Amino acid sequence: RDWSSDVCSSDLAPVAKDLFSQWRAIVGDTVADNVTPVRLERGVLTVEVVENAWATQLKFLERQLLNTLREHVGDVVDSLEVKVRRSR
Repeated sequence: RDWSSDVCSSDLAPVAKDLFSQWRAIVGDTVADNVTPVRLERGVLTVEVVENAWATQLKFLERQLLNTLREHVGDVVDSLEVKVRRSR
């Protein structure tokens, strides 16, 4: 996937591209199978989840996920914005 089209053009673009391309390695298979990073802008990582249950799950995992992200990419992600993927 070409992440460059999904992220905003800013100083964070290289970090976001690395984060998005390494997403599975950073968050693990279970989370990666259900949660997709969409955009990183002004410290907010927007992710898309497969269903409402995962939106709820991320509320419980948010602190742990943010800590894991900081370990891998530094202090560029302050919070998550969760969106449920629309059915096609």
